[in-house]
Amino acid sequence: MRRLRLTGFAVALSALCASGTAGAHVIPQPDYLAAGKPMQIQFVAPNERPPHLFTELTVTMPEGIELHPATPPTGWKLAVHGRTAVWSGGHLARGQGVLFTIGMSTNLAPGAITFRAVQRYDDGGQVPWKIGLTILPEPAPAPKQHIVPAIVTGLLGVIVIGLLLYRTRERQRSRRPLEEK
Repeated sequence: MRRLRLTGFAVALSALCASGTAGAHVIPQPDYLAAGKPMQIQFVAPNERPPHLFTELTVTMPEGIELHPATPPTGWKLAVHGRTAVWSGGHLARGQGVLFTIGMSTNLAPGAITFRAVQRYDDGGQVPWKIGLTILPEPAPAPKQHIVPAIVTGLLGVIVIGLLLYRTRERQRSRRPLEEK
């Protein structure tokens, strides 16, 4: 009975692990975009159909995401048309990997978005993906630093403490003669 439960647990665990890897294999790194700040996003896109060669990656972003060209991987070309980026001219065989980089910026509200990616192969086959990306809030501005007022305030604090110590010492001196009598 115990062995049956352990076997069932192992099967369930392996099914969960397999379902996690069966999701989108075009993976953005990082998987977020900060609003109001241009960022470089890289896509990991392994060959999903060996023995065929992976020959093109197309990424189409939703409204509100602006794409900026970046240097393509060696042997590949990058074309940016509005919200679509296409890497072509190269190829990936089984077991090879490459990172496709693109610049992105947005002023969208924070939240989750979904975009499309399509991997194309030398035999005309395609593997489409729906991929999630999180839009982070715009970074808060750094507080202004006023060094001169801080220095003046610090010096005034030192002077006040010094005067209080001096006054305390003078009071102790004036009391001593009275106590000695």
